[in-house]
Amino acid sequence: MTILIFILFYLIGLKIKIIFQLKTITYAISFFFMTVFIFDNIFLNLTKSIKFNNLIYAYCAILFLISIYKSIKTGKNILIEINILFVLIAINFFTFEKFHSLSYLDLFTSDEARLWLPATSTIYEENYYKALLSSSIEGYGLLSAYVKAFIFTIVNTDITFSYFASVSNLFLLLFFLLIWEMKCLKRNKIFFTIVFFCIFFTNDWVNYLFFNSLLGEGPAGYIFGATICEISKNKNKISPTLLLILSFNIYGKNFLTLVALIILIFLIIKFKKPKLLLIGMIPFLTTFINSKLFNLGFLWQYYLSSDNSQRNTTSWSPNNLLEIFKQFFIDKTLTIVFLLILFLYLTSKNKLYKLFSLEYIEENVFFINIFIVIFIYVFFVEEFTAIQDSYRYMISTLYLLPPILSKQALE
Repeated sequence: MTILIFILFYLIGLKIKIIFQLKTITYAISFFFMTVFIFDNIFLNLTKSIKFNNLIYAYCAILFLISIYKSIKTGKNILIEINILFVLIAINFFTFEKFHSLSYLDLFTSDEARLWLPATSTIYEENYYKALLSSSIEGYGLLSAYVKAFIFTIVNTDITFSYFASVSNLFLLLFFLLIWEMKCLKRNKIFFTIVFFCIFFTNDWVNYLFFNSLLGEGPAGYIFGATICEISKNKNKISPTLLLILSFNIYGKNFLTLVALIILIFLIIKFKKPKLLLIGMIPFLTTFINSKLFNLGFLWQYYLSSDNSQRNTTSWSPNNLLEIFKQFFIDKTLTIVFLLILFLYLTSKNKLYKLFSLEYIEENVFFINIFIVIFIYVFFVEEFTAIQDSYRYMISTLYLLPPILSKQALE
């Protein structure tokens, strides 16, 4: 079933790539998710009374009609559209009951039970507005839950939400699609595919975290990674649409939201265009307006509130740095990959040029994320249980590891 879902989204991404002249199918699929999410946030006053599945069906129907129109206008056949319909019918005809047990997932983490399962269920069964109202963490970005509900809506016709890991497995195949869309030698692509395949299937926690759970790392990490890679490919010119999608990544997962904000500010300063500044402000204006209109939590409200601080003292905790490294070295496979990236960067030429170059933005994001995680956990976090989570935030840039290694291998 996961293969069928992947084929469906691959075909959709291929068509969107052609229509909107995007660089990669990987980013086109991210574009597919983000455009409706952005619309839902900006026009929340309109969509709050619309069932989520109706909104998604209308969105897909519009894209489908645009796709047919473009094919006819350019004289191309509509084979891709026919294939999309065929795969969609196949997925919905062979129901999940024939492939999976319908028992609920035995959740590993409290985050899933407290936030992700209720939020995804509410979006799927009602809509995004209701999920914002009932969110257990006020002001927390629900981009990941939105994307999961989006996928379930397309490939499942049940009225009530039931979780199936086969849907989350889609992000595993999208990870390998990202590798095969990199500009590098074919043997390097095969090598990276084998290496990361071995890493994922010998590391139960990473596999669960990104590809087999309702946690936010999978969708948020994929969309963020695809967006950053697209920025790297369009280093000389950043389109307003690309900047808008980057800006709405602040609704994603912890720390990636801060990294997205830093990159957003960097791009606005680098290109010095007033319209980019206005576009970058849209998600902040949106969350401010929605919070006032609907009495919703302002984005990041939970973290900015002093009442939710995890530190009881005012001094910093250098010992936390040691604890962070202890957590990091528990996972030997990804630790080796991280150390390899660090070694190759330190021994490379033109390090100062890379620091301010969009061509190497993946590396910059990788190191910025690590720095932010260490800084926050040393200066703002005191509880050991919270420090244990530092590792999962350090590897949240997982989708950027192949492009980083690929570029370093070419030097």
